[in-house]
Amino acid sequence: MRNRTRLTNKILPAMLWFLVGCPFGGKYLMAQQIQIDRGIRVNDLWCFPTLEDSLVYRYLPNDARLGLDKHGAPQFSMIRYVDNANASTTNGASIGQASGGSVLHFTVLYETEKSKITKAETALKQKLGNNSLRLSGPIIFKEGRYSLVSSVLNRNNNSVERSILAIGKAPVVEGSWVPLSFELTPEQSKILLESFKMTTPDISLVFDMAFEGITDAFQADMTVDWSAIKRGQHYRAGGSAYFIGADVEAQVAEMVRNNSIKLTTTGQDANIESLISKLYDRIVQLLYDPVEPEKMMDEEQMSGVISQLLDPASGLLASRNTTGFGLFAGFKYKDIQSEGKSVMHFNARSVNKKHHLITFNIGNFYKHYGDKTNHFKTISLEDPDFQQREIRVGIDGDLAGEFDKMINSVTVNLQKVHQSGDTTMRELVVRKSDLVNGEALRLIYGSVNDQNRSNWLSYQVKTKWHFSGGYGEYETPWQDHTSAMINLFAPFERRNIQLLGDINALADIKAIVVKVNYSFFGQNRSFQQVIRPGENLTDKSFQLITPVDEFEYNYTIHWIKSDGHQLKKTGKDSFGLLFLDELPEITIQSHNNN
Repeated sequence: MRNRTRLTNKILPAMLWFLVGCPFGGKYLMAQQIQIDRGIRVNDLWCFPTLEDSLVYRYLPNDARLGLDKHGAPQFSMIRYVDNANASTTNGASIGQASGGSVLHFTVLYETEKSKITKAETALKQKLGNNSLRLSGPIIFKEGRYSLVSSVLNRNNNSVERSILAIGKAPVVEGSWVPLSFELTPEQSKILLESFKMTTPDISLVFDMAFEGITDAFQADMTVDWSAIKRGQHYRAGGSAYFIGADVEAQVAEMVRNNSIKLTTTGQDANIESLISKLYDRIVQLLYDPVEPEKMMDEEQMSGVISQLLDPASGLLASRNTTGFGLFAGFKYKDIQSEGKSVMHFNARSVNKKHHLITFNIGNFYKHYGDKTNHFKTISLEDPDFQQREIRVGIDGDLAGEFDKMINSVTVNLQKVHQSGDTTMRELVVRKSDLVNGEALRLIYGSVNDQNRSNWLSYQVKTKWHFSGGYGEYETPWQDHTSAMINLFAPFERRNIQLLGDINALADIKAIVVKVNYSFFGQNRSFQQVIRPGENLTDKSFQLITPVDEFEYNYTIHWIKSDGHQLKKTGKDSFGLLFLDELPEITIQSHNNN
């Protein structure tokens, strides 16, 4: 990098000397200067003699076309995209409107066909009667801007109208490409696509190119009345007013008509319009500051520009020359401090700037390329690689109340084995606070080379329940799911065991002891009730918390007699009814209540 820098430091001064200082370089630059007042239009080309050699002419490029890639194919693409994820329906309709739009990209260059140049050179020789004339090449423009014009939908009144879609600086050398890329709404995309199908589509590019040349010698005086200019309607708007080139052209013409700017000339050329063109740069420099047009142009001004570009007969955009007031130049008035009048004298040749318009229409491009997917294509934004699956976690209504009684938390684990073999693991802990705060409970997994979209919907889930009150924990095995919702139901249920019978009719029984035990996810749970004659059995029922669908429990009933002997009965039950007045026949002698 240091060697490259040293080399550049040596080459750059030499190049500057070559272009400016050395005789050959200076001659090359002088050859670029044209005699701008002596242009001749032949074979649809404007040709201007050079200042250095009047037998050498240069032409203004006036044709534009689509750029081509290395294979000769047009550099054009219109991708319409549909976002079905954000589709909307109205009035309960089952078919809705998806969001989306389109991205339009193409390149345009301006150049002149060799055959046209050859024919123009021949016509120039014949017209001027001199076979020594030579058309040596294109004029290199001083500066330029481009503007893309097409019809779009006006959302304010639902009308279709021409609008400037893009504006920017254009290259000054013939053969340079202008790349264009911008986005359209779904409505604009539809209008543009239908326009492409027409013979002359409503999409055009306009190049507003400025070029300079040396005028013929002229003598003129220009008197500027600063007080009259300040009294003008446009100037009173001050720095808040911005103007495009067409506005400035009209304002200067008005200043000349009302003598705010007075031009007088002597000699053969007494044409005021020609004189204004010659002195345009001086007038603009005196009164206006340049402004980037894309920063200040409003819709009304854009419409005014477009109307100037339309051919009155066809209604289409057409190439034409301007006097020097560029369409896409932007200006604002200077803060003028001068008073009274100023007189300026001109008595020589001067550098004059003019503008040249080159227009391009896309033509019947769709007829030849409309079926080519590398030029026109509609895609869905539902790219599988960018999709993600959201699994909502729902809480059963009965379960919500258990967070106050039985449950500390629930851990939900999701496992997704992708088609590639990779595994995505997700975990969600559900607490009572999540329910109170209304938190969205969800688990998300993405797509990892999952080409089989049906299988992509499948996943596995297991849950781990953390119980309060010494009930421990319970973990489910992995279970297959495809639904977009995981509903959490309590893995247990509350069951009442009723004690029935007429215990007062039992002779010589002073107490009954009932024991119940069962397995709660591997843990043994047991409860006991003691009933004495005269007590209400309704208050002596059991409430068990058992795993779902596991109804069976073990029970033992002891009837204790007054003499200390016991009657005992054991068994299993799943109905939730124990009868205490059905005494067994076996008597056990005992001195305790066990």
